[in-house]
Amino acid sequence: MTLTSRAELGPRLAALAADPQGARDLRHAWREHLRARHTYGHRLAFIREKIGA
Repeated sequence: MTLTSRAELGPRLAALAADPQGARDLRHAWREHLRARHTYGHRLAFIREKIGA
């Protein structure tokens, strides 16, 4: 989910509140994304790439 303005936040939250299963699915997808792509190994690789190591 990407928001392009503050004005989008209220309607998005309302939509999630109205769709508990959709909210659970999104929460699960975020959790899996974070587990797969936001590890210390990934961070170190990013830093090494940026400093040319």
